This record gives sequence, C-alpha cells and structure tokens, in this order.
Amino acid sequence: MKRKSIPELIFSNWPVKVLSLSIAVVLFLLYRLATQEERFFNIPITLTVNDEYIPSGNYPRKVRITLKGQENDIFLVMEEDIEAEVDLSGFVNEGIFKAPVLIHKKGNALTLENIEIRVDPIQITVALERKIKKSLEVFPTISGSPVEGYDLTQFVISPTYVDVEGPKNVLQEISTVRTEDIDLDGKTESFTIRVRLKYDDSVIYFPGGDIVEFSASIRESIILKSYTNLTIELTGLPPNMAVLSPPAKGMVQIQGSQLKLQAIRLSDLRLTADCTKIKTPGIHTVPVTCEFPEGMTLISYIPEDLRIETGWEEEP
Repeated sequence: MKRKSIPELIFSNWPVKVLSLSIAVVLFLLYRLATQEERFFNIPITLTVNDEYIPSGNYPRKVRITLKGQENDIFLVMEEDIEAEVDLSGFVNEGIFKAPVLIHKKGNALTLENIEIRVDPIQITVALERKIKKSLEVFPTISGSPVEGYDLTQFVISPTYVDVEGPKNVLQEISTVRTEDIDLDGKTESFTIRVRLKYDDSVIYFPGGDIVEFSASIRESIILKSYTNLTIELTGLPPNMAVLSPPAKGMVQIQGSQLKLQAIRLSDLRLTADCTKIKTPGIHTVPVTCEFPEGMTLISYIPEDLRIETGWEEEP
C-alpha cells in the first residue's frame, strides 16, 4: 500500500477538516463568552466649558462604567484608570446642549486589550449660562451651648467675605453664605477650627476654596447676684451698752463667675457696723463695711450707714 505524502494528508478530506476547525473555533469563542465576567463602578465626569460660561442646572455628575472580560483582567483595572470627560468648550452662547461622554484609559485599562468598556449614559444634556463673579459675606452656623457656667463671648470668622462664581440668575439672588454646623456642646475652652462653606446649589463654585477659619472665645459666665436678709454684726460697743432695737437686715450685690457664685454661702458674706465711736447712750449713725470672697467684684451693699439706738444695760 502506497503511503500518502504530508501534503496529501493535510489536504485530503479538507472540507471535513475545515468544518471541524470552524466548530472548534466557535466552541472556543462560546467558552470564552461563557466565562467572561462583568464589573461595575461609577466615576465622576470632568466637564470642560468655555471660561465665560458655566453650567446653570443639574446634570449627571457621574457615569456608570461596565467592564466585561476575564475575571483576572477586569479586577486589575482600578477606578482611577478610567476617566470620563464631556467637552462643551466649543459652545460659546447660552442654551441647552448635548455632548457625548468620552472615555480616556490609563494604567491597566490601557494595557489590557481583551476588556470591553461600556459607559452609561453615553451622552448628557447641560444648560450653559454666562458666568459672573461675586463676593459673599460669610456667617457661621452655630449650634449647641457650652457647658453650664460658660459662655461664647466672641467669635471671629476668617475670611469674612469669599469670592464665588456661578450663573447670573443664581448669584443675583444671594448675598451671604453660611458654614457647615459648628457645635458648641461640651465646650469649656476657646478653640479654632477650619469649617467648610455650605451652599445647596451645586452650580456655585468657590475659586479660592470653600474652607474658612472659625475662632471662638469661651469664658466662664459672669453674672450679678444679690444676697438679701443678711444679719449686720455690731462691733466695738462699750461694755454694758446694748442696742435697744434689732438693726435692719442687709443686702449685698456682687459680680463674678457663675460657677463660683453658685458655691458661695451666706456665711461667706459679712456686713459689719463699727460702733467704736459710741461712748454714750442715744441714737447714732455708724458706718457699715462689707467683706466678700476673693475674686468677686462688689457692686453694692445696703446699708452703707446704720442708724441704731443704744442704752445702758440694766443691772441684774
């Protein structure tokens, strides 16, 4: 039996062999498709517009990215490897415009070729309006209170005005901007923090940054307090001399820290009438002095002079 040459072996029954090869390729492709995975994540849109215009309404800020391919490949691509851009720089008038979302690949997304990348939506609609600049006064948003016995005595915010850019129809309606919440609960000391500006409209931009500095001065509360019905002590009366009628009660008003004043007892206050100059019985007017705890400020006391009547004590 004559042996067939290699070319004869290759090309004999070639229709069957071509069909078998085609079936093998199709099966391989079906296997590859069946084993492909999908991965999803969202990335921000970079919007490019003409310097004289600005978006004036809501528009999608992110797009959904779908990666399709082999599991080992798609998980090598990080979110930062893909950028989404919408270029509106060619539009130089106000109006509503549509533009496609362009995808730029970096890093692993650029080197891995067997990955399919889809974006949703594929285009967005943006309203453009002429941009204006304005200076807004900054006000803090303060909540809560310091610990009892302490007060917010002063605050400073810096800067007091910030520059802002935005659509004319939005900025012409506002003149101030507030900060995010500044909580004073539990505070007993002065403090300085950096706080972000807060504005609901997402088309407002702060070219110099949206952070300001807030400094608060926290001090102990200073109050006035009156103490009444105080007994006046008589000192220096001659022996065997007595006051014929009880003297009037006294009153003291002092100023100081709320916490310290709350701790004062009536025994810490002393009204004293100096009777050393009284030598004979009769009606006399004597000076009254006041003693009070250190660290307080004496505002007033009553009486400053005391009128009393004295007489000799009767012999037993």
